[in-house]
Amino acid sequence: MNAFEAKFYNKYVPQGQSIEEIVHAHPISILHKIFLWLFLAVFLPVFFYYVSFSFKEMVPFLYFEIYLWIVFLKIIYDIFDWYNDVWIVTNHWVIDLDRTLFRSKMQTIYYDDIEWMEVDQNGIIDKIMRKWDLIIHKIWEETFGLPDCYHPYKYLNVIEDQRNNLLEWPEIEEHDTKFDIIMDSLWWVVEEYLSRNMDIHNEEEQKAQEHISKFENSKNSIDLR
Repeated sequence: MNAFEAKFYNKYVPQGQSIEEIVHAHPISILHKIFLWLFLAVFLPVFFYYVSFSFKEMVPFLYFEIYLWIVFLKIIYDIFDWYNDVWIVTNHWVIDLDRTLFRSKMQTIYYDDIEWMEVDQNGIIDKIMRKWDLIIHKIWEETFGLPDCYHPYKYLNVIEDQRNNLLEWPEIEEHDTKFDIIMDSLWWVVEEYLSRNMDIHNEEEQKAQEHISKFENSKNSIDLR
């Protein structure tokens, strides 16, 4: 993860959280689309346009130029789509981001909802290119997948480390935990009882003192103390 990616994706991360990794699909998944578009939609039409005179007569140069601009914009759109289809691994959860120019979808995967993770390889080409499908299985059988992930085991370990750090609890025996809960509850009840009785005693003492003061100030009263 470089500085540009950290700033670019920071707007999707809540304040107070830090980005640990940005998980992209393998660059080959977008490069092969670009090469196909360039070869089939640019190189071949340009070749036939300048070689075939009949093709030039059928398609005016202005229309052909507009067509090339549309293909160029389509390539830019595909690159944008690839770059914004990522997993953002933070110190609190994983954000599954799928954003295009026309729609945006973002889902949060809490670490305590992750049941298990797996890496799925589709063939020998994937092994050579070091790309696999990275899949997260959530509780209730819900899954999230990032196809053609580059070096997935690296990011799997990062997610697992962040998950362990967030869910790490001190080792306390079960009977100690239950005993502490019972004692805390009893102490709360006793404290509440003593506090309530003290309030009642103070209130009665105050009323008695007011009653005595009332008679002390009376002219017809006799002090027998």
